[in-house]
Amino acid sequence: MRSRQPKTGLGRQIAEALASNKTPLEIADVLEEAAKRLRFREKFALLDGYPQEAISRRQASQSRRAFSLAMSDFFRERCDKWMDNETGVLLEIAFGGEDSSQEVRDYRKDRNKKSRSLKRRKRR
Repeated sequence: MRSRQPKTGLGRQIAEALASNKTPLEIADVLEEAAKRLRFREKFALLDGYPQEAISRRQASQSRRAFSLAMSDFFRERCDKWMDNETGVLLEIAFGGEDSSQEVRDYRKDRNKKSRSLKRRKRR
């Protein structure tokens, strides 16, 4: 016999809809909304956590760097190219400041240098 764990979030909403006296169309609406949320979560799951080499000693800098690297990786995966200018605009909107595209480029290149350096050390 399987133990029943309490449902939270979407699972609870779906269970409540199925157990309710709602019409099939109302239940379909709940299921469609749940499916939409799950697709959204899956689509942006790669943004979970800090990207590689995002940690910084200064909290403000760490947030900017993490956001920048996450968005750079997101655009690279979706568009097959680095979109530093676009990422820079998003960085400006999210954290303020002026033209951040060079900052984005520097974060990305610095991470690539560190990554190559670590690979060389591991081969030795």
